[in-house]
Amino acid sequence: MSDCVQVNLRITTNSNQGGRKYMEDTYAIALQRLNPLDKESPISLAYFGIFDGHGGKEAAEFARQNLCQHILEQDDFWSENSNDKQILSAIRKGFLSCHNDMWNHVEKWTKTSSGLTSTSGCTASVVFVRGNKLYIGHVGDSSIVIGEGETLYKCWKANRITRDHKPEDPHELKRIRESGGNVLCKAGVHRVVWNRQKLITSSSSSNYYRNEHVKTTYEYEQIPFLAISRALGDLWSLNKHTNLYSVSPEPELTVIEINPNKHRCLILASDGLWNMITPEIAVEIVRNCDVKTEEMILNSEDDDDRPFRNPSHELVQKALVLWRERMLRADNITCITVMLDPPGPPFSECILNKKKQISLSTYSVCSDDIIEVDQPSSMLTGETPQRPKLAVQRKEHILTPISNGSRPVRTPKRPASDDITEMFDDTPRRKLIKTSQQKENNTTSSLTKELELRPVPSTTNEEVYSTIKLFLFFPTIIYILLLL
Repeated sequence: MSDCVQVNLRITTNSNQGGRKYMEDTYAIALQRLNPLDKESPISLAYFGIFDGHGGKEAAEFARQNLCQHILEQDDFWSENSNDKQILSAIRKGFLSCHNDMWNHVEKWTKTSSGLTSTSGCTASVVFVRGNKLYIGHVGDSSIVIGEGETLYKCWKANRITRDHKPEDPHELKRIRESGGNVLCKAGVHRVVWNRQKLITSSSSSNYYRNEHVKTTYEYEQIPFLAISRALGDLWSLNKHTNLYSVSPEPELTVIEINPNKHRCLILASDGLWNMITPEIAVEIVRNCDVKTEEMILNSEDDDDRPFRNPSHELVQKALVLWRERMLRADNITCITVMLDPPGPPFSECILNKKKQISLSTYSVCSDDIIEVDQPSSMLTGETPQRPKLAVQRKEHILTPISNGSRPVRTPKRPASDDITEMFDDTPRRKLIKTSQQKENNTTSSLTKELELRPVPSTTNEEVYSTIKLFLFFPTIIYILLLL
């Protein structure tokens, strides 16, 4: 087995209390380096855990602080010839050890409203990244999903790698009944039954007020209590006759070999997220975050690799929106997203290198003296590519239209040949072209009313003299006609 993790990890987290009175979700992240004193040393082991508490936050907090240590204390985890089976066995033993250790602390936990021992418990979903493999153990319904895809620019496939432990599951129901427990349905939800102790007191009526001959007995009532069938804590579920737990701490174990060309991300989250978002949508949200991150870095003016979008935050916010849209009180939501990048330079460095390559090959001058600027593609799946626009054209002057306040601004455009209606001379043999559009503007704009040149037909002196003579003799001709 390799001494260090074989993929680059980018880790984000986010939590939200939702509409609940208490926050009972929590999470844990731990990294171990080959040289603990060197922060740049390669990572030899990574640990991620999600814990969704119920009946109080005590069990979830205890698991957050102690579960990893209980697992790492197992000899099978560190033996030189450790194989997958031994490592998974160490994870199993660590779960059971952590659960049993809770008996030493439960008396310090907050009691129930009736004064009984704490009913606190929690789901636990953990992942160890070691070498080129993922080692997974979980109890409860805090699911783990892995995203698979060829590239960042094609949709990824979601693969749920854990199974929710629910009382209605046939295998779980059989195990619960074999342990001496039972399952009842309450408000449409199957729940593991809590045989809760009930105090019964009785006495004779004559001595009741003197507290004499008081007899104390205990009875048990069946309470449909918990909607998951496996958890850490929930010590109330121990059956004294079978010495087995109805709510089992036995984890389900999985190992996955990481394929850097296939596996893209890992999502661990409490059911507050998964009750609203499907694994397919969650993986697509994560992919889109990486696409937007790359676009922001490529389009930024400086070499800043910080504008990363937090996929965990995007997932939690999306879940909260869906809770509100369904007019439900949002559950606690906690999420860890781990990006599994191929070995080599980090993701941010790859984008910055890509940006530098683009900047070096951005400008190319065409034979028509027009500068073309290649922009990075921002198309999403399903979009039709459009003809790129030219950023700068040196042969064309860009004009800013000015509005006079009474008419909307019109953007100047080059006139077509059909729009030419009049031609005027402003100097000998120099012609101005005036469009119908400009002519319309001249009738309303004070700037164009100053002068309008008109063609004046040329005349000779003889033509002028004949016209005057005709005008002078016209009354005489009229008088002669009247006499006749």
